Amino acid sequence: MKPPSKHSGSFLPQANHSTGERFLLLGFSDWPALQPGLFVLVLLCYLLTLAGNSTLVLLAVRDPRLHTPMYYFLGHLALVDAGFTTSVAPALLASLCGAELWLPRAGCLAQLCTSLALGSVECLLLAVMALDRAAAVVHPLRHAELASPRRCRALACASWLGGLANSAAQSALLAARPLCAPRRLDHFICELPALLQLACGGDRDATERRMFAARVVILLLPSAVILASYGAVARAICGMRSRGGRSKALGTCGSHLTAVCLFYGSAIYTYLQPTRRYDQGRGKFVSLFYTVVTPALNPLIYTLRNKEVKGAARKLLRSVGRGQAGRLMAHTVKTPQCLTSGVPQVDRAIPDSTLPETHPKQGAAVARPGKSVQPNAHLTGSLVPPRALEPKAEQGIPLSRGGAAGIQLGSLLHKVVLEQV
Repeated sequence: MKPPSKHSGSFLPQANHSTGERFLLLGFSDWPALQPGLFVLVLLCYLLTLAGNSTLVLLAVRDPRLHTPMYYFLGHLALVDAGFTTSVAPALLASLCGAELWLPRAGCLAQLCTSLALGSVECLLLAVMALDRAAAVVHPLRHAELASPRRCRALACASWLGGLANSAAQSALLAARPLCAPRRLDHFICELPALLQLACGGDRDATERRMFAARVVILLLPSAVILASYGAVARAICGMRSRGGRSKALGTCGSHLTAVCLFYGSAIYTYLQPTRRYDQGRGKFVSLFYTVVTPALNPLIYTLRNKEVKGAARKLLRSVGRGQAGRLMAHTVKTPQCLTSGVPQVDRAIPDSTLPETHPKQGAAVARPGKSVQPNAHLTGSLVPPRALEPKAEQGIPLSRGGAAGIQLGSLLHKVVLEQV
């Protein structure tokens, strides 16, 4: 690795060598005893994040009962959580297996830009969801008007655009700064506070102040919106006379407030402290919590006490079960053609004149005790000897076409199920 240039204070000489810069991410190599347990934890949380958030998105799209503003925003939050963890977990799992994690400058900035964008979008989405909860509790009669589909789409688009803009601005400011050796990060991702400690140059303080102002806007402004929203919710709950209404309002807002506390607590600790005071050793454990653990907990937080989501999940499972049963029945109906390939077929069918007419008041076939009713050969092909198929008037079995078909279908399905078992 080349030593840093003597002209590291200016941007142009450093930019000529920026393509050859590589960063070593130490991860949790200084905690070798924790690495096996951390590997299991990260893998479990990653799989739970993908499964839980994908299920939430699927339910919010398929079930008409979940086509409401709350579940619309929850679907966006689930997409953000899945992408947020995916931008971190694969590289972290590789480093926990013992591999050295080297990233080029472009790769490190790409990871920084992705994680910053998704984290910023989540900050704004949580604030938008708090506004929706406040409108539902404080103005229940006007909630449909206040949270119209057009307004919900506008707020979701604003959250995505705001997060992308914040990420692009901070990544551009960092990319314009030279990063001095040693290019080693005591971290498992290229996180902004850790990279800022490597920044060098004359106007380093000015760059840090601009980036800190951007972080204050993306964190504290949504936090203020959330606090104001839940202040209005608290006043509305205190004014309710119905105990059932209070419990319903608390249940509606409690899950979201839990997710807000988990995410904002760790994010504020990481990004709203001076760069010189940031401890990478402690910071990587806090980052592990809000990048891996919190996205895995969000689906559980929003669904454990949510009857609507549970009902939608049961409906989806029933529809999947009915689809599998239908495919099995279709396969069962087609099976006798191959099962009876070796059985002699009857070339002649019973004439219609030989079938006795059913009395109108009977409505069904009548069989005498000790006598068996054989299916008609012209309905399914012969599964019994031809002699048994000939109608015998002395047996007194007046079968209509519908009765014979019903008996034939029942005996055929029973036989096929027994052979498959």
